[in-house]
Amino acid sequence: MAGVMFEPTFFFAGSQLQRVEFVASAETLSDGGAAAFAELVRWGRTAFGNELASNDPGTAYAAWSSDDADVYLQHVRDARRASLRLVYKARQVRDGSEL
Repeated sequence: MAGVMFEPTFFFAGSQLQRVEFVASAETLSDGGAAAFAELVRWGRTAFGNELASNDPGTAYAAWSSDDADVYLQHVRDARRASLRLVYKARQVRDGSEL
């Protein structure tokens, strides 16, 4: 994906797939994974629409929600531990009485 090798991890609950995380180290990339993050954000916009974004000095996030899934993308920009994480998880909608 986006020219980077991601390692998937699958999470199950009650014998059903609930979450998949794709993680890639970006430490060896000259831009620390910035181009791959931008490409994945473009993919997310095409697939899910505009993202909810957040940036702090060391990390950028983009998140989307669809009818059955929540998806988020994280880019850690620290040169010593630069990484990308793409997470798909089953959407769980609760009303206020369940909180």
